[in-house]
Amino acid sequence: IAPSDPSDQPVLAADTDGLSLRLNALDSDDAPIELYLDGLDLLGGVRVAVPRGQIALNCCSVAPGRTLSLDVAGAGHQSSLTRMTLAETTLHIHLRGCHLGRVRLAPWVHLHASRCTFDPGHRDRSAIDAAGARLSLQQCTVYGGTRAGLLQATGCVFASTVQVDRREEGWVRYSLLCPGGTPPRVHRSPRGSPSFVSSSVTHPQYLQLSPSTSQRWAEAGPRGTRPGAHPEIGRRLRELNVRTHEHLPMTLVPQHEDRALTDLNRMATPRRTP
Repeated sequence: IAPSDPSDQPVLAADTDGLSLRLNALDSDDAPIELYLDGLDLLGGVRVAVPRGQIALNCCSVAPGRTLSLDVAGAGHQSSLTRMTLAETTLHIHLRGCHLGRVRLAPWVHLHASRCTFDPGHRDRSAIDAAGARLSLQQCTVYGGTRAGLLQATGCVFASTVQVDRREEGWVRYSLLCPGGTPPRVHRSPRGSPSFVSSSVTHPQYLQLSPSTSQRWAEAGPRGTRPGAHPEIGRRLRELNVRTHEHLPMTLVPQHEDRALTDLNRMATPRRTP
């Protein structure tokens, strides 16, 4: 499912249950499902009730900042002892460049996410509830708690605690990791509570690291890039810093300004009539 015009972004409204899309298994033989969504704006969540298959979302917005964006049937019914043995993966969900709210997964799901944001509305809430499931995150920003069976994260920002069932497997590397929790093996990932410019979905700097972030944190990503869902911003700022450092006098310090905020403030200012 994709827009006929690449410049458009179709909007799918939510029903009375707060859902924009329901995926149900129709065949009794549990035939695998294959679904691809591209460039859609879903005002409600997605509920998945299929046991096996492939689901891919590319550059979609699925109710970010809401209570529940992606819900897979069967989640949350396994005890901690049962989750110590990871279930066989039968359903793969691929996310790329998406903005989501809370995600809840069943143990037989493997989530692959790249350059995505997970925002349940507050950093003290659970953003990814995937107890017993597998998570593969690359350059993602998780604005809330993370629970998984096995976690493999590279270049991510975790605004709250990370808890995994199998700590001896998986890793967190080149990321910003919140103190506490039970994360897997950690490699070159400083611990601290990151701050963001804004947590409002409509803000142009949504879930971007604050300019006051230390250089050690801002360059904690792979090869000195900025961790999180906006690595390209770090590369541009790094180039600007190098160029301004070479040409400015010693007593001057460069300050970068985002023109998007300036333009928004200018448009919001009422015009004076003579």
